[in-house]
Amino acid sequence: MSSKQFLSKVIIRIKMLKQVLGYSLLLSVILLFAACSSEQNDDALDDNDDVVLENGFTLENNSYETPNGYLIFHTALQYDPVAMEDVYRVKNHFSFLFMEGSAIINEREILYSVDTKHNIYHYFRDIGAELLVDDIQSIAIAPDSYIQSAGTTTRVDISDIDQEVTQNGLGYGDPVFAGINYPIADNDFASFTINSIDVDYASMTGTIDCEYSIDSEFASGEITGKYIGTFDILVR
Repeated sequence: MSSKQFLSKVIIRIKMLKQVLGYSLLLSVILLFAACSSEQNDDALDDNDDVVLENGFTLENNSYETPNGYLIFHTALQYDPVAMEDVYRVKNHFSFLFMEGSAIINEREILYSVDTKHNIYHYFRDIGAELLVDDIQSIAIAPDSYIQSAGTTTRVDISDIDQEVTQNGLGYGDPVFAGINYPIADNDFASFTINSIDVDYASMTGTIDCEYSIDSEFASGEITGKYIGTFDILVR
């Protein structure tokens, strides 16, 4: 073999080696990028595991969205000696209802839309010195922490509301026996914190930022949730 042929083979082998090294480097970069992407995806999944619903609650490791909110006032009949007849006055109570579905008042009873899937109902009673007041504006609802009263309840897996009335093309019915019910008992602790609230009595609407926690003996673990958004006012 001549020196020229030998040199030519050496050059060819050097070129082949450069190609191999180039492919190896490229493969290493691809594998490194894939590993980084996988770690980022894992981190994203881990972050999603910790996501708290802005409007919803968690019960026994299941999350339930509640996009619709209602502030409910309660009335009672009282005899008016001046008018000499029974008149409706407002109880010094209020409730918040957050739900996947909608609600109306019909004959002073709360009815749920037949498409309601779940809801959480927060009840607060005797929040002032007077048991009855003349109008809903007399009930002071301010940013504070409240203890919920018996009557607070959480319902899931609702699918059996019988239609009683129709409003705006949607059927509504009594939810009293619907779904799986998690009430609170006398010894249960249920807190409700209003971070901010604005009520417009003229339009019967408002906005609220709140969070809540319920220990019900009927549930396995704590029921926690929050609601940040608008609400309609109902009077029953």
